[in-house]
Amino acid sequence: MTSLKKPFTRVPACTLASICWATAFVLWNSAALGAEPALLSPTVVSIVKSARYCSTGKPEWRALQIGDDLTTGAVLQTSSETGSMVDIGLSSSKRVTAPTIRMFSNSVLKLLKLELKNSGSTQVQEIGLEVTAGKARVIIDGVSTCDFEFNAIVPMHLAIQRSKGSHEPTVFVFDAEGTVTVLKGEVKATGSKPEKVLRRGEQLRNNADDITKLPSDAPELKLFP
Repeated sequence: MTSLKKPFTRVPACTLASICWATAFVLWNSAALGAEPALLSPTVVSIVKSARYCSTGKPEWRALQIGDDLTTGAVLQTSSETGSMVDIGLSSSKRVTAPTIRMFSNSVLKLLKLELKNSGSTQVQEIGLEVTAGKARVIIDGVSTCDFEFNAIVPMHLAIQRSKGSHEPTVFVFDAEGTVTVLKGEVKATGSKPEKVLRRGEQLRNNADDITKLPSDAPELKLFP
């Protein structure tokens, strides 16, 4: 059996101290689907190289496999090997369009909250993520209005507006340093600073005063085809 100690950066299993953290609350407008809340079901859809995870009640690290169903409280870690990555798909028993999350190499992600609620005619997906190392990419597709709370070193709120005319997905990357980079689409960012609109190829670091326009050959822009 392959050892889970290498090539992973040492992290205490399921007792991660929050170097910094990211919490996402995603709001989607759709038809009311009943009053009962449902749980989003995260499933591992692809793995490159290797990854491991632990979960509530089972603090030991275990090898992550394609098809694994995850639950709130699970901590995932990708290996430090170049090109290592994991894709997590979110779904539910309701017909909703949910984000897809990709972890890149040498990253640590904890699933904090995965709920689907209804409030009148509005359907709310509440997704809480904690990132203590590395970075993750979020893809949002379909017709939706999305509010994403990103709390790292400096709290930030991301709002995504998608309509029937939105043919391409909205894609952005956030990391453990509190940096948000938009790879496709348009994202409104607010926090302790005035609202800013980030478009493709733009980056906001720790809710800074100014948005950075990345050069076309910036490595961040290669994180989505």
